[in-house]
Amino acid sequence: MTLVLAIKSENSVVLASDKRSFDIGTPSLHYNDNAIKIFQINDIVAVGGAGDGYDCKLIVDLVLAEKKISKMSFEDVLSLLSDKARQKQAEWYTEENKMLMKLGVIQKPQYGFLMVGIGYDKKTKIFSFSDTDHTPHEVFEQFCSIGITDICNYIFSEEYNEKMTLDDIKKLATKGIEGTAKISTAVSNKFDLIEIEAK
Repeated sequence: MTLVLAIKSENSVVLASDKRSFDIGTPSLHYNDNAIKIFQINDIVAVGGAGDGYDCKLIVDLVLAEKKISKMSFEDVLSLLSDKARQKQAEWYTEENKMLMKLGVIQKPQYGFLMVGIGYDKKTKIFSFSDTDHTPHEVFEQFCSIGITDICNYIFSEEYNEKMTLDDIKKLATKGIEGTAKISTAVSNKFDLIEIEAK
């Protein structure tokens, strides 16, 4: 399981994720706390994935392989990420995989993404989308999370205020992950954090 979260203020946005991943297919669930689930795409865009880590990383790698990615706008990267996810899912639906899925041998990959950054209008943005709907949806609230979210969302709703600085939202992101890790063994208190500021 995973916790990926985003918090924005007027001039900055933070994307953070715990580092726990589970080795599925082993006799008992083994985990490590070294997974990378959030990625800096360029100076104004970052993305995080929850769910099937292999597919999330594969889709992000396809985006990062694009020429001129370092110069792309938030909106262009968002469109590209959505297109690459759609393309990867279409490739997965082979006749063989459909048959194996019907037999219960495999499951369809499941994932969700949060993308944060600075838009054309120079405002901070948070968008989300998942494997069930590759249409990106803007998150109009100041914070959002995917994965194991209840505790984190409670902390955010109690403590977020509109006058928070970048340091304040980084501390709040840390508190959200550490608070969730205290309650859920599916989330690690080790985490990565990316910050983006409007210039």
